[in-house]
Amino acid sequence: GGGGGGGGGADGFAKPLATARNLHKNIVNAIGEEYHAEKERRQSVRLSLRSSVSSSAPTSPARESPASSPAKVGAGAKSAAEPAPLAEVSDSASESDDDDDADSAAAEAPKPLQLGISGRDLVTHAKPVLPLAKRIETVMGDAEQVAGLIQLATPRQGSAAAAGAITPRSNRLVSDQLRQLEEMRQQLEALRNENRELKLQTGGELSADQDEKVLQEFLVKLRAVLEMRSEGRFEQQLFDEYNGGLVQLSDEHLRELYSSFMLIYVEEYDEAVLERLGIGEPDETTVGFAEMMTIKLGELMDQPRQVRIQAFQAAQKKKEDQAKELLKKKEREKEEAAKMAAQVAINGRIANSMKKYWAALSNGEGDVSEVRRFRRKPELGLLVSSTEDIKKISPYNWRNMGCSGLTEQELRCLLVRLGEPGMPGQADEFKKMIIARLGTKSPTDAQVLAMCSPPGAAKPPPPPPVLNLMPGRPARDRPAATFF
Repeated sequence: GGGGGGGGGADGFAKPLATARNLHKNIVNAIGEEYHAEKERRQSVRLSLRSSVSSSAPTSPARESPASSPAKVGAGAKSAAEPAPLAEVSDSASESDDDDDADSAAAEAPKPLQLGISGRDLVTHAKPVLPLAKRIETVMGDAEQVAGLIQLATPRQGSAAAAGAITPRSNRLVSDQLRQLEEMRQQLEALRNENRELKLQTGGELSADQDEKVLQEFLVKLRAVLEMRSEGRFEQQLFDEYNGGLVQLSDEHLRELYSSFMLIYVEEYDEAVLERLGIGEPDETTVGFAEMMTIKLGELMDQPRQVRIQAFQAAQKKKEDQAKELLKKKEREKEEAAKMAAQVAINGRIANSMKKYWAALSNGEGDVSEVRRFRRKPELGLLVSSTEDIKKISPYNWRNMGCSGLTEQELRCLLVRLGEPGMPGQADEFKKMIIARLGTKSPTDAQVLAMCSPPGAAKPPPPPPVLNLMPGRPARDRPAATFF
C-alpha cells in the first residue's frame, strides 16, 4: 500500500484516473515488448536449427530449450514463456511478423472500440503473459500509484446500504393482504428495472443505489465467469451477459473495477478488494483474467456509459443478424442439396435405361434419321465413348460443345456420363452448361417414365386406315360399311 489519495468531489478521481490510463498504456506496451522478444527468440532458434541441419555435422549443438532461453522474463517464473499465448496478443501488439510499416500505419489509424471479452482473449490470457517481476516493474513506479489504485478499488467512505424490501409481518394481516403486498412489491421492482433500463438506453443518470445494484448484478456474472474458467468450460451466453453488464457500469464503478483487477494483477490486493469483488484467493487463472480485463477496461474508461451500451447493442444486433443469415443460408443449402440428390437419382435412372439404346444408335441400328442425328452431334458421341477417348478430345472441341438441339433426356444422360470418375477438367464448362439448362425443377413421374424409354417407344400406335368403299364421296361422310 502506501499513503496519498485523491481529493473529494468531482476532482477526487482525476489523479487516480490519469494513473489508471498510464498503467493501461504501460501494460499494453510491456506485453507488446514481451511478444516481440519472444518472436525474436523463436526466430533465433529457427536460424540456429537451420544452420545445424545445413552443416550436416555429426555432433550438432544442443537445441536451445525454451526454459534456458535468455528471452525468458522473470527469474521466478515456473516455466518458459509459452509461444502460443504470446502469438495471439492481437489487441495490444502487432500481429505482423514482416511488415513494420503496416504496423505503424495501423497504430496511427483510429482503433474501433473493443467491447467485452471474447474466446480468443481467454486463450491469450489463460495465464498472465507478463511474469510477476515484470508486472511489478511496469505498474508500481512508486507507492503513490498503488495508493491511487486502492482509493479507486476500495472506497472507504461510508455509503448508505441499499435498503432491502421489507415485507410487514403482523398477525393483524391476513394471507390475502400479504400476497397482495408481495405482488405490489414485485410490480414496483419490475417498474424500477424498466425505469433503470430506459435511463441506461437514453443516457439518463441513475441514482447511487441503482448504480450499486448494477454493479452487484455484474459481480454475480463475474464470479460465474471465473468459476467457468476454472472448470475449463466456455458458454457464449454467459459471456454475452457478462459483456452486457460490463458496459452498463457507471464511470466510477468502471474505474473501481479497473483498479481492483490491477491490484490483483500485481499481487498488491488486500482482503477488502477480494471482499468487494466477492471472490476468493486469486489463482493463476484469475490473474490471467485480471491481465485481460485491465486491457479491456483501459479501452472503455474514456467512453461514456451511453456510448458503451449503444456500441454493445449494435454489435449484438449485428451478431444476431449474421447468425440468422447463416441459418437461412444453411437451410437453403440443405434444400438445394436435397433437390440435387433427387436430380442425381432421376438422372441415374434415365441413363441406366437408355444405355442399350445409345449403343444401338452408335452401331447404326434403329431409325435411320435417329442414327444420322446421333452421329452428327459430337455431344451425343460422349454417351458411348470410353474415358480414354474422351480425354483425347481437344480443348477447342470442348469449347464448341453446347446444349442446342439436345433433348432433356439426352442432357440428363450426358450429365451422368460427365460426372463419372476420370473425366478431364475441360469437360467442367460443358457440364455447368447442362446443369444451368436443366435447372433445379425436378420432372414429374410421368416425364421420368417417358424419358426412360427410347424416343417414339411410348407413342400410341397410329389408328387403322378407313376403307373407302363408295367412290366419289369422302370416306368421312359415308356411313360405316356393314358386313353380314
